[in-house]
Amino acid sequence: MKYHDPLKKILLQMRPYWDQDETRAAVRQAFGKALQCRTADLGAEVYATEKQELILYHTCKSRSCSSCGYRATVQWLRERWAALPNESYKGITFTMPDVLWPLFP
Repeated sequence: MKYHDPLKKILLQMRPYWDQDETRAAVRQAFGKALQCRTADLGAEVYATEKQELILYHTCKSRSCSSCGYRATVQWLRERWAALPNESYKGITFTMPDVLWPLFP
């Protein structure tokens, strides 16, 4: 079972330890941004029709945030490397039928 926003839960529980004057300001700011990520604190976009409404909360765009920063980048890189063949190669050539050539001048 995966936890929903585990970093936020940990940061909230440990806030008395890291949210102090002795902690570097950059660390406190990064943790604060991560806590606000995908919440109403940062605002949202509302998409609505006559029958339904969708609210998409803004992200913090912090590098240290697990949902929109470094972790997402590392995961994307892992997926790309896994998609490549496990062979040594110098290049990959993609071909297409000649009927499609006029679409790509």
